[in-house]
Amino acid sequence: MYMFKRSRILLTLLALSLSLVDAAADDSAGKDSTKPKIDYIPKFHGVLRARYEADLQNGYQRFQLRNLRMTATGHVAPRIDYFIQVDFCDRGKMKFLDGWGRVGFTDQFAVQAGQFRIPFGEEPFKAPVNYVFSNRSFLGNQFMNVRAVGAKFIWSPRTPFMLEAGAFNTTSISEHDIWNRTLAYATKATLKVDHTTLSASFASLSPDSVRTNSADIAVGWHCGRWTAEAEGAYKHYTHRAHKDAWAYNMYGRYTMPVSLGQFNALSFHGRFDGITAHSSALRKSDGNIITDTPARNRLTAGITLTAAYLPVFADIRLDYEKFFYHHGFDPAKGQGDRLTLELVVRF
Repeated sequence: MYMFKRSRILLTLLALSLSLVDAAADDSAGKDSTKPKIDYIPKFHGVLRARYEADLQNGYQRFQLRNLRMTATGHVAPRIDYFIQVDFCDRGKMKFLDGWGRVGFTDQFAVQAGQFRIPFGEEPFKAPVNYVFSNRSFLGNQFMNVRAVGAKFIWSPRTPFMLEAGAFNTTSISEHDIWNRTLAYATKATLKVDHTTLSASFASLSPDSVRTNSADIAVGWHCGRWTAEAEGAYKHYTHRAHKDAWAYNMYGRYTMPVSLGQFNALSFHGRFDGITAHSSALRKSDGNIITDTPARNRLTAGITLTAAYLPVFADIRLDYEKFFYHHGFDPAKGQGDRLTLELVVRF
């Protein structure tokens, strides 16, 4: 009995000493504000976009689950993190979108490797969770909608400046086993000054046998209830394989607080975007590349009701799109003037 009591006392003292060490460690960590605590538990988020669309010129209509996108993010060490993104229903199809890991060698320099969007432009980087309009601009959707497998470095000094540059496979993201004789390259510089964001980008891609070289410049402004952005991009096809293409996008949004049941914000948004005759630079059966996106302009106007309870929110968005095609082009089913009513849930 004496030995049992003695052992229990020793164990109690040991536990107390360990708790004091842990408390001292926690206290010292709290005093060092330069070492933020890292949560190693993965974080899961998702966005659902359900919509009704009407083709006002051809009389067609449809319901659609446009996205059911899930992401997982987290850290495995203070400077090593990861990102995984899967769309479980992209218009009825499941797509693996992103999977990358990133190592920060210093506070200002990091390397990222895996599958992700190439660093180019502002509009192409917008995710469904932060779309302003139901449908993406031509610049973000048709002109430079590129995910690739590769690696990039990120340099972000203490000033509000970031430089990204990377090299990638030229083949499709569904083909990881193919060896490449050449690579694709992209770089982007971003500067933020007060309420303004400026960016410039360059990308050199070779999706098949024709290399394209593209440049992009964008300026964004956000202050209070107002948001505005303008962006233009240019694409050159080597060996005169196709006429050079342009794409541009300009939009503005005004948001105001409201009290309508569950909804606490109302925004009005308008956009003008366009694209010239554009080719994806993929060869067809005859070995040539063709124009697969016709020249057109579009005027979009809409309103959005938002129930924001961050980090979750819901949008009900109504958009009207007016298309202007060039050279007497006769739009096919679903390519005419469009009305879209959409429900977005972010969780």
